[in-house]
Amino acid sequence: MTGIARPLAIPPVPIQAEPILHFSVVIPAYNAAKDISHCLASVFVQEFDPAGYEVLLVDDCSTDATRDIASGIAHSHGNLRVMSTLKKSGPGIARNIGVSQVRGRWIIFLDSDDTLASNLLRHLKEFIDTQAGDLDAVGYNWSFASADHGNSSLPPAGRRDQAALGLNRTDLLKKYLCLHMDGSVIYTAVRRELITHNHLCFAEGYHEDVDYIFMVYWHARRVGYLDEVLYYKGWRSGSIVNTISRQHVQGFMRAWARIAAFVQTHDEGLWNSVHSFYRTGLVGAVATRAREIYRRAGSPAQATELYTELYECLGKEFGSSPIEADEIPTSQYGQITANFLTVMQDRNLSSLQKGAAISRFIGEAIAKSWSCIDLHHSLFLSPDQIRTCCKRFFVEGALRGDVVLLNVPPDNLAPITPELIRKAKQRLHHEINSGGKSACQGCPFLEFKEWGSLDTLELKYLSFEYHSVCNLKCSYCSDVYFGGRQPHYDVKHLVNELSECHALDNCSTVVWGGGEPVVDKDFDALLEDMVRRLPHASQRVLTNSVKHNKTVQRLLAENSLSVTTSVDAGTEKTYVKVRGMPSLNKAMANLRQYAEANSSQVTVKYIFTDDNRSLEEVRAFVALVTDYKLIDCNFQISCDFKHETLTLDTVVSMIVMYGLLIDAGCRIAYFDDLLRQRLSKRHAEAAEAIQHTLKGLGLSHILADNSAYESVAIWGAGWQSRYLIEKSAFFRNVKVAYFIDSRPSVIGKNFMGHEIFGPDTLLKSGIPVVISAVQNLPLIHRSFVALGLDRSRLINKLIL
Repeated sequence: MTGIARPLAIPPVPIQAEPILHFSVVIPAYNAAKDISHCLASVFVQEFDPAGYEVLLVDDCSTDATRDIASGIAHSHGNLRVMSTLKKSGPGIARNIGVSQVRGRWIIFLDSDDTLASNLLRHLKEFIDTQAGDLDAVGYNWSFASADHGNSSLPPAGRRDQAALGLNRTDLLKKYLCLHMDGSVIYTAVRRELITHNHLCFAEGYHEDVDYIFMVYWHARRVGYLDEVLYYKGWRSGSIVNTISRQHVQGFMRAWARIAAFVQTHDEGLWNSVHSFYRTGLVGAVATRAREIYRRAGSPAQATELYTELYECLGKEFGSSPIEADEIPTSQYGQITANFLTVMQDRNLSSLQKGAAISRFIGEAIAKSWSCIDLHHSLFLSPDQIRTCCKRFFVEGALRGDVVLLNVPPDNLAPITPELIRKAKQRLHHEINSGGKSACQGCPFLEFKEWGSLDTLELKYLSFEYHSVCNLKCSYCSDVYFGGRQPHYDVKHLVNELSECHALDNCSTVVWGGGEPVVDKDFDALLEDMVRRLPHASQRVLTNSVKHNKTVQRLLAENSLSVTTSVDAGTEKTYVKVRGMPSLNKAMANLRQYAEANSSQVTVKYIFTDDNRSLEEVRAFVALVTDYKLIDCNFQISCDFKHETLTLDTVVSMIVMYGLLIDAGCRIAYFDDLLRQRLSKRHAEAAEAIQHTLKGLGLSHILADNSAYESVAIWGAGWQSRYLIEKSAFFRNVKVAYFIDSRPSVIGKNFMGHEIFGPDTLLKSGIPVVISAVQNLPLIHRSFVALGLDRSRLINKLIL
């Protein structure tokens, strides 16, 4: 739908003597002479019987010709009434005057520099007529007027709170209190009886609709949403919404305080249940006001004045300690608010120094956000869901993770498109950074840094988990992976669309997992298609190797993919207990064939569970690996994700496995990210006890001795390096000289206070190297060898 083009002629319309009014359009106006004709024209060209609506324009003591122009138009339109405030009072008081005189069943609020779509009244009437009688408010979408579409400085248009409008009353209010909804009245039609029966009035001053629309949602029996663009905003740099002043700050904080007072007075029980959401919203209110001051203040002096006003308003409206430190969420808003309060309370800084410090922090923070590599750049295609990660973590003892972007029902008819996926990622990113509750809350993998926007979909990691057909049933698995489900959407079509919109242009990793991938009839064709589409991407096939696949074997030999197989046992009895079928030797024989094709691209994985963690089973596994001549493969040591931490006995068994593999001649063995996350600080502190146990087993040489190293270079500049350094006892005494990373985008930057260099830097010194990255460890190892570096520089002893 396009905006209304200027200019619009206003045809005279005859009015019936006693109309039945469906709608009343209320327009507050102040010095709107340039816009008011166009605004009114958009109302009078409605595809709706003029006898069914009225227009009430309330002039707020304009000093230009606004009232004269409107009065002239009223001569030709009997359904336009022009009235005035007694003194300049702001748009809220003007709206109150208009509302007090309306006769329509539904009230629509229109600003004088905006316009309505020509079909707004008709579509609203049709929508309302199809609804039950308890409908009290109807939201609709908006865009910028066509004259403004080419303005690159415009913020994103349209509502982002559509889903909330369909929630029950309590959940809708929670969303609003979290600052996750639009606070404007101009995109909502309200039943007149709701307003008059509950005596709703706009406050004087600015941001008068923030608390007003909350009252509408509070009293409404039901709120509907009409998914159409029916309102067009004009864009004027000097309008109220595009400037900042003391009145803006005072108005917003007044509105937020009034909301709290209203809820506490009217329903104390509800207040107790929504109080935490309100606190999140208050943090957001402070942060967004501070951000607007930073963006719109004309000078450092004005910014300082307005920061001070915000701080004083906060104290005046909410008391001396309105926001406690432990109430501030992990969000972009939380970062800004925490800094704002800390700086304003610093008695050692002058006012100008405070203003400069706050502006400096906001300038850095608004380019940053809380996100992770998966949210920004990964996609997981499961049978009935599109997910953004496969991370699992614990929050207060409860397992979280595997965050869902879209649920796809079995009778799904609408196609899953890249744009749907992008918008879902954008919504989740917004939820995280506005401080509300999200599926990512408490995730240890979130980082606050410059992630960039999600205006385009750029995938670097794509995981195919689109069916749950499997020939095993592992004890640690779920029916997500063996339930026999087929995809509820067209996987091939989605891949084509992702490719056509260039979302896969920079994709570096494609993973094939979910159920057993090689049993799918389309696997070979789809795999070869992805190898052809993305010749530079790493293709990883996660197979249990119970069924041999010739295509996988051939592509392994061509160095076009890698294979990872979980074995999880050293004996057939344990294999049946953990993996559900007596297929251990079959899997090992197929792994042997894959290793003969390219052992450097084959990873053998061992997931520790309650059933396979004994030292006897560990020794049997290493012996089995040696018997099948797999020692040249890569070995990934992991754990069952269902436990938040690991027992010391289990940790010892893992270390023993690592040591026995290295002693047997294994090139690469490593603890994966899931396991490292569960190696708690308690285990690091128990290093002495672990060392004593290993000594008794003749394996004390396996752990890295921090006294043997003064400093090391770490290959990998991401969260895994941070986690290793922060959690490991090894780095209490060993210094980090610098970080190595092969990504051009990070070389030259700083990470944890150290510079990041390219791999070639290692040629200039003999410093020992720790590879901290996990998923790409085999690839990094190959890069290290390709540089011609002495392999003895790699620390292959275990760092706890």
